[in-house]
This record gives sequence, C-alpha cells and structure tokens, in this order.
Amino acid sequence: MAIPGYNSQGVLPPHNGNPADMNGASPYLTTTIELCEKFGTTQARRTILRGFLQLRQALTELEMIDGFQWLDGRFMEKDRGRHPDPEHIQVVTFCRPSPVLEDPLLAELKARVDDLKTSRRVYRVDHYYVNLDFELPDLISHTRYYAGLLSHQSETGVWKGMLQISLNTVQDDAQALQSLEESE
Repeated sequence: MAIPGYNSQGVLPPHNGNPADMNGASPYLTTTIELCEKFGTTQARRTILRGFLQLRQALTELEMIDGFQWLDGRFMEKDRGRHPDPEHIQVVTFCRPSPVLEDPLLAELKARVDDLKTSRRVYRVDHYYVNLDFELPDLISHTRYYAGLLSHQSETGVWKGMLQISLNTVQDDAQALQSLEESE
C-alpha cells in the first residue's frame, strides 16, 4: 500500500501509467500511518493531519465505522511555490449511518463533523459525507460528483489521484498521531 510519488505536474498520478488497470488507479489504498509519514513534512501540514485524525476519532465516537474515506485537495499536491502551506485537506467519508447519530447528547459532536465550515475550523478538514445506505442511483450520483470534484486540480484542470483510507483503524490512527508528535 505505498502512496505513489508525485508526477511531473506535482500531483499524485491518476493511475500507474495504464488507465485500464483498475488495481493501479486512484484512489490509492493507504493507511493513516503512511499518510502522516509522507505528508507530515511541515508544522502546518502536521497540524492539518492532527485535525484529520481528530475527525476520525469523532467519527469513531459517533460509531461511523463501516466505510472509508477519500482524501485529496491541495494538501496532496507538491508545493511548487504557488502558495504557502495548505490550510486544510478535503475528505469524503463514505459510511453507513449509525443509530447513535440520533442521540441528543452527541448533537454537538455530530454538528462539528457534519457542518463544512465547522469541520474546517475545528479539524482543518473540508468534510463531506456519502451515506452508503443511499438508494443505488443516489449513491452512484454522489460518488460520481465527488470523484469529479477531487480528481482534478482546481486551478489547472490537471487530472490527479487521491487516497483511500479505511475507517475504524484506531490503532493505526494512534500510531500515526504518535509519529506526528515525534516529528516535532
């Protein structure tokens, strides 16, 4: 599960050179440990990664553990002198809903995860959610939308790859957080 290197445009490649090879195409399967090792290169990036890991912890508390996440945005791009460090990471969580989401005691936590402005402020994550229990046409439509949104660089339209991380990897997430702390 190695994260590929940047291509000549400074982005993760959309595929391994053969777009017909489904196993060598984006989204690339990885872990939070690998994510933090590859992208935790500056203080600002480590802060974003800590927020992302906190978001994952919140999802675990909300019992939103049956699914995966797609990650992308400028955070995944090589800095080419265009901007200082990124401000956030874009994340789409594909997950089945949990019955505890209706618990009024968890309403504040749910709001931090659900509201885009709040998740960006609290976690430094542009967080979107796709319910895996949607009817199939809606699930396909949402997946198509987010694949299109995340798979192109906004300024140039360059085609790029993204990462996929499973939910409910508490031990990996703890190890990833520890590696970020040791990098300080």
